[in-house]
Amino acid sequence: EKYEKRKDERIRDKTRTDCKVKNLLSKLENTQSLTEKYSKELSKIESEIKSKEAQLKTVNKKFAEVSEKKGKAQGQLDALSQIVNNKIQDSKSTEEELQTAENTINRLVRQEKSEKDEIEELQDRLNKLTSSKAELDERISNQYAEEVSKKEEYNRLMNEKKELWQYEDQYLRETKKNAQKLDKLQAKINSAIPTDYSTGIEAINKMKEDIEGIYGPVYDLISCPDELSAAVSAAGRINLYSIVVENDKVAVKVIDQLTKKKSGMATTLSLNIADKNQYEFPKGVVSLASQLEFDQKFTNAINIVFGKTILANSLEEASSLVQQHKNLNVVTRDGEYFSANGPITGGSKQHNRSPIYLQTLIKKLNERQEDITNKLKETKDNLSRVEDQINTIRDDLTNSKAEREKNKDQRINITLNISDIQDEIEGKKTQIEKLTTRIEEAKRNYL
Repeated sequence: EKYEKRKDERIRDKTRTDCKVKNLLSKLENTQSLTEKYSKELSKIESEIKSKEAQLKTVNKKFAEVSEKKGKAQGQLDALSQIVNNKIQDSKSTEEELQTAENTINRLVRQEKSEKDEIEELQDRLNKLTSSKAELDERISNQYAEEVSKKEEYNRLMNEKKELWQYEDQYLRETKKNAQKLDKLQAKINSAIPTDYSTGIEAINKMKEDIEGIYGPVYDLISCPDELSAAVSAAGRINLYSIVVENDKVAVKVIDQLTKKKSGMATTLSLNIADKNQYEFPKGVVSLASQLEFDQKFTNAINIVFGKTILANSLEEASSLVQQHKNLNVVTRDGEYFSANGPITGGSKQHNRSPIYLQTLIKKLNERQEDITNKLKETKDNLSRVEDQINTIRDDLTNSKAEREKNKDQRINITLNISDIQDEIEGKKTQIEKLTTRIEEAKRNYL
């Protein structure tokens, strides 16, 4: 629309210029007409002068008057000639000025168009740079937001790492403490077992690597509730230290090694010759064996030790049961033992020193140790995983920061380029305004 408006103004300017040219041409034609007119008058005057000169020859008296008229006529003729020459010269000068003005205007218009074209090119570059700057701003903003998120994740992982360190330290200290407890409990078991049997058990445990089919002492193969440890110790007695083996051939090898190396003594229970009968208890009574936990493959050996023993809740109940079931032994929860053969064993005793009680504690500690070991391994695995994640995030943050700084430098360069182009555009707009002013002045002065 702006271009069309400019175009209309130029058409109007050209029309006015054409009109002025026509007016000048018309004036030029009038000048020529005047020249012809004055030329005729000059001829007429010259004729009069000749007439007067003839009269002068004949009339000397009027010579001075005629001379004066001639001088005046000559002066008028000179003035008229000057006027005609000036008019002719003015006409040629006007045509040249008009042509010069038109050339100047055209040159200024072309220069104005060139400046506008350059502004369009600069504006296109400016738009692209502005778009690139906006993209960089968005990229930098996204990188910063991502870095903030990664830093939060990094801090969370560092806190998690600290917690895992605490757990690791806690598990390590508990493992060390439990190991010390296990050593003490094992020492108590060894002190509670007769020396010869203790030495034998220790030697047999070492034989397991060379002799297949050794399972260990009875107290090591069963598990019972804490409240029954006294009853189990009283009922099992010396049989708790018996070594369970696969068969009599293994038993012979074990005894032979103990004898040759003088490594203590032991009683063996071979699974292939142990009592295989499952005792049927009367209704209303509880067998001690039914309250124990053990691998079913050891059932025959456990029956030899506990198979004929009833569990009673009190001394009075035990006394009544032994009278009712004369072929069965009875033991109370507190450890009073009624033998089917008649003897009764009881009294004050520290059952917390019995091997079965101590072994129960050892099993619990071993289970706890195994649980702690698993947790410690899981903790170490998690520490390794967290450390890897921390290192990955640290590397990502380093790379992201470097990339963000690079984008910032690029943004600064683009901003400087944008500023330079804007200054250049403003300079060209100022130049266009000056050109427009000169064009309008040229049109006013010459058109």
